[in-house]
Amino acid sequence: MSLDQIQRRLAAAKDDLVNLEGLKTQAEGTVTLVKNTLSVKEKDLAAARVDGSKEEIEVAGDTMLYFQELLNHKSKALVEAEEDVRQAEEKINALKKQEAVALQKVEEEKPRGRKVTVDASDGIPTLQIPPEGPPQPFFICKLLAKVLGPGRSSWDESNLPDFCHEKQILRLGDESDLKRMTAAWWEDDEIECVWLGEGRIEHKPVLRKITIFSRAGDSHKLTFELLKAALPDYAIQWRDG
Repeated sequence: MSLDQIQRRLAAAKDDLVNLEGLKTQAEGTVTLVKNTLSVKEKDLAAARVDGSKEEIEVAGDTMLYFQELLNHKSKALVEAEEDVRQAEEKINALKKQEAVALQKVEEEKPRGRKVTVDASDGIPTLQIPPEGPPQPFFICKLLAKVLGPGRSSWDESNLPDFCHEKQILRLGDESDLKRMTAAWWEDDEIECVWLGEGRIEHKPVLRKITIFSRAGDSHKLTFELLKAALPDYAIQWRDG
């Protein structure tokens, strides 16, 4: 049963309880009224037995028996009304528990974690390049949004335009820096970080030139393509290193 169905049933059950409590109150009032009337009729019978005729005694006795039977009938109706209220309250409590479970399920099914984008609009810049100076160590890694929501294979299927499942980033430092950044920034956002490669990078901003020093391989190609896409007006070159 869906959350919406549970909440609609809960609302209906609460309305039913209001009506049942009204019937119970009405039954209580009727029982009280009959009890008071029966008390009067008992006194009438007692008075008739003292100085009334035989016919008056019979009438008073029949009247008292009628109200005794009526009291029994109305008392049973009151017990039934109380039971109806009890069952309605139990139903509401059961539906409230189902609602709590359904709300928890809805909360758990919400997409969690941080969404990563192909650009820096997620607060995670694609590149970190050094200022002018000697070559500095760098690494390239892949960030993956680990939690995408139930039944979804990518953030694109989560109705979140411009978001992707993974992105590649370049940062200055070595593997120990990656571990530190992952622990400090990305673990709580449920972003997984995959090491892709490393090397050194030299930046000459005046010449708008970047030189990559790394071993040939897939990581070198990824680094080159990442820099070229982000810095199209730069001269990007690679050297074995």
